[in-house]
Amino acid sequence: MSVATAVILIELAAPLSARAAECGTLEQQTGGCPTSGAEIGHGGVDVSATDGRAGTSAGAGSPRQGGGAPAIDPVTDPVADPGTAVVRPPVTVICIPNSPCDPNFTVQLSDLVSFRPTTPVAAMEPRGWMVVGLDTNFIARSAVEVQGGLLLGYQADVRFRPARYAWSYGDGTSAVTSTAGATWHELGLPEFSKTGTSHVYRAGGTYTIELRVGFTAEYRFGGSPWRVISGTLFVPANRLTALAGEATTVLVARDCTGNPSGPGC
Repeated sequence: MSVATAVILIELAAPLSARAAECGTLEQQTGGCPTSGAEIGHGGVDVSATDGRAGTSAGAGSPRQGGGAPAIDPVTDPVADPGTAVVRPPVTVICIPNSPCDPNFTVQLSDLVSFRPTTPVAAMEPRGWMVVGLDTNFIARSAVEVQGGLLLGYQADVRFRPARYAWSYGDGTSAVTSTAGATWHELGLPEFSKTGTSHVYRAGGTYTIELRVGFTAEYRFGGSPWRVISGTLFVPANRLTALAGEATTVLVARDCTGNPSGPGC
């Protein structure tokens, strides 16, 4: 979509000949004619005006700004001599339909063609292997991220938040969690403990584990409040391949500290 052009409607408060005469009077009093200008921004327009004297200007909604002598506003300033008044035509600014200033302007996930979350990372422990019948712990690594760029032709910020984690364990089972998980050490648990993201394999073999992280998205234009985009954007992480094997318990006279070469050490 190309950037739309803003529209300004100006309602003249006096005939052309009258305005020409007023401009002439103003030149005699101040040495300049009133001028106005506008700047397009996100589907709206900022309007400013000046009466021709150095340091005197006014923005829309602010009749007195800057240094020097103030501009004369016939609406708010009593004028002893009507010949010195600047007659300002009222300006109506129209928001372009389907632009950021339009309250009905919406963004969909399919519009985020220039934005994408950083690829999440899948991890597991033990790394690359698992013990049949014991918990294998899985962890997803992702974070909240803000990106800037063009959205539907306008400069915008998009914020992604990881919200859902869809695991496929490679043994015909799967799970969706709302937590990314953490290592046993981070959780303060011994190895092979059950966690919110762990899984138990029931047979030996080689398994391929897949993870997809679901992100929610928000956007804003020009520092305006964040607006939520409906839906969830799923991004695949790296695949994990691991070998599951049986573990055998062997009773020994001493532990591995006292007998490092013993069975299981």
